[in-house]
Amino acid sequence: MNKGLLIIGIFALLATPVFGQDKGINKAIKEFDDIGQEHRSKEWFNKAEAAKEKVVLALDTARKAPDTAHNLGHITSYYYVPNDIYAVYTKTLLVTDIILEVGEEIAGEVHIGDAARWSIAVGTTGTGPGVTQHIYVKPYQERLLTNLIIPTNQRTYMIELSSTKTFYMPSVKWDYQKPITGMFKPLDKEVTAPATIANVAPENLYFGYDMRRKDRKKSWGPLRIFDDGRKTYIVFDEEMRHRDTPVIYAKTDSGDLALVNFRVNMPYYIIDGLMDEIILKRGHKSKDEIKITRKNRVG
Repeated sequence: MNKGLLIIGIFALLATPVFGQDKGINKAIKEFDDIGQEHRSKEWFNKAEAAKEKVVLALDTARKAPDTAHNLGHITSYYYVPNDIYAVYTKTLLVTDIILEVGEEIAGEVHIGDAARWSIAVGTTGTGPGVTQHIYVKPYQERLLTNLIIPTNQRTYMIELSSTKTFYMPSVKWDYQKPITGMFKPLDKEVTAPATIANVAPENLYFGYDMRRKDRKKSWGPLRIFDDGRKTYIVFDEEMRHRDTPVIYAKTDSGDLALVNFRVNMPYYIIDGLMDEIILKRGHKSKDEIKITRKNRVG
């Protein structure tokens, strides 16, 4: 018998049970998978779909875009809230600098979803207790979307990175002041749409506010301040639309500054509630600070 034919014959005899076994295994796996699907009832799928919708809604609520931040020159500054997701826009051939709090240290590794098409580097500025850590991010292509997780010894940052063709954020950081709570009297139970001056009763208006500027050369200060017994109105020049939005603070009982939530309906900045002392800042420089004091104390 030809030696080649003999080898082929032996292979055919051995291969039949082997291939047949593989086919049987694949069939068993498929049947097992089908059984698993059958045991997942319609109720199970309905719950899974409801859970998905809940997660999507939670993510949409957690996402923070740049319009929720304020600008400090070239720096976009978000208000830090645990569990929020922050949008950071980047551009090819340019580096975006993500800046952590002074003294904060990266714990472990910085993780990015798409390491192949993004460049990440870590650096520091300052010395001693004034050391600040930076994460430098650069995309290799346009129209990319990925996520970035920065774990530190203080908190965890969840970031969504996008690469665009025309727009980018040179630097991003956070404001860690907590929004003020429990200091307003009286306090609306529900947040309503921004009020306008037309909705305010004239007999309830109070204009007894003093304003002191640390730098009188600054032209961005409010034109007037008043309240209607329920809300505080800070009136700015219409040109404020084209300038960086000031940040509004109030003093807590301990004397610390805390962020105040407000709504904008130009030319009014509207605060739900009354307070004895308000501080306006553009950035964190003392020369950009304006202090507003209510003559008749709230308490």
